[in-house]
Amino acid sequence: MEVAEDSNYTANNGQSIHNYDAKFIIFYYQAIRKLIDIEDRINASYLSRYFNIFEKYLNHFCRKKRSANFKENVDDDDISTMVNLLKDSLYYRVAYVYKCSAFLSSAVAFHFENSLKMVPDCLQRLLKKKSLKICSLGGGPASDIVAIVTILESLAEKEGILLDIRVTVIDFDMRWKNTCYTVLSCLEQFKKATWKINFIKEDLTNTKSYTSKTTAAIQEADIVSMVMFLSELRPLKSILEKTVEHISVTLQNQAMLFILDSPWMNSVQSCGGFSGEIYDLQLIYEELCDCHTIDINAVRTFFKQYQKNLGIFKSNFSWNIFARVWLKDSSRSVNSSQNELKRRFQIKMEKYNPKQEILSTGSFRNWENTFSRQKREDDGWNPKGIKNFVQQYNEERSEFLVKLIKETKLLNTAREELIRESQLLKDTESFNPNEINEEAWMKYFEQKKEVSLLKQEIYRFSKILSLKIKNEYFVG
Repeated sequence: MEVAEDSNYTANNGQSIHNYDAKFIIFYYQAIRKLIDIEDRINASYLSRYFNIFEKYLNHFCRKKRSANFKENVDDDDISTMVNLLKDSLYYRVAYVYKCSAFLSSAVAFHFENSLKMVPDCLQRLLKKKSLKICSLGGGPASDIVAIVTILESLAEKEGILLDIRVTVIDFDMRWKNTCYTVLSCLEQFKKATWKINFIKEDLTNTKSYTSKTTAAIQEADIVSMVMFLSELRPLKSILEKTVEHISVTLQNQAMLFILDSPWMNSVQSCGGFSGEIYDLQLIYEELCDCHTIDINAVRTFFKQYQKNLGIFKSNFSWNIFARVWLKDSSRSVNSSQNELKRRFQIKMEKYNPKQEILSTGSFRNWENTFSRQKREDDGWNPKGIKNFVQQYNEERSEFLVKLIKETKLLNTAREELIRESQLLKDTESFNPNEINEEAWMKYFEQKKEVSLLKQEIYRFSKILSLKIKNEYFVG
């Protein structure tokens, strides 16, 4: 069954035209080879064993699983003890790079590059810096630094500019220091200049104990990033709010604050709530929740890279992401009006649009033709068997398309209702610019998550289809 296009579905609007996914996958493969000799059978064997243990105790982002996630009865303290033991090992950091780094760098690169499009003056200001300083908070793995440097160097190269970049990573866990240096030394910027990298140990949640080095690093930075930091401390909402507020005050004027995390409610509330308002900061870009994915052809590259030495273990190729970017601007005034909301909603940039990929008739037919030819010529399938197989997946595709159209309509309705309710609020005599309609925002946010989860499910479906195509790139 074919389903007609839905006119209410919003297509990509000026999103980043660059796709760095395959580049990041190759980059981190080389970084892992510098961290450990995976061609050594003993190393590869030990690493494989550790991967299997990680799967039991750690979640998709290498964080401790809760006891409720175990089939058997396991004490939470025992889980914590085991996880701490695992984190003492180099294998933990290798596993993190394997499972998470390429995905996080892809997500940061996508949203960072698109945020720069919102403020061309900011990009030009950064490119003109004699020495450009980046500070990563809680970024021991350096995934954010890799992405930001990659984007900046790419944009600078187009204008014939050679950047001099200095990096400070502030993290509580010093066990990441050597890995951080090794990963960053794989970038051309630091290959022969690791002296440009500084690693500071600091508990970022205790703002009163910041050393002068920590404060100076944040104060002097042109870009400050916090990636997967808020959700690491998700239960500590009040502490997170104070941390973000302290950092915003510490930033120099015109500095950029980049935050990317999972779309947990505490993450949103910790950095300005639904309004995104933080003292002296101007919100220039946001994505409350969307499914970020690794390009399917890049996933093929991933499998090819690791198949020989390590085999294939679970890795992050898709996840729902929350992202916001601010500029420090002490002269700005708060604006929560209807026009401001419309401006925020017009900035729609999605990495993965299923209707332009596997859910489109043309894309599915492309897959069908390649799959049918391979099964007929290489595997000797009969036409009837191929037809039944294709029909089954086409029915699933059609069901996904119907669901996506339905959920997207609900999202559009929630968006319009939010704008309408915000206008009604603005028209009241006692209107406060900081006041928002929490109920309308929550409804919109929850529907964003519904659409994102569905997109993630569709992506997994498309990944299954594409990996049935042997030794060829699949245009999906």
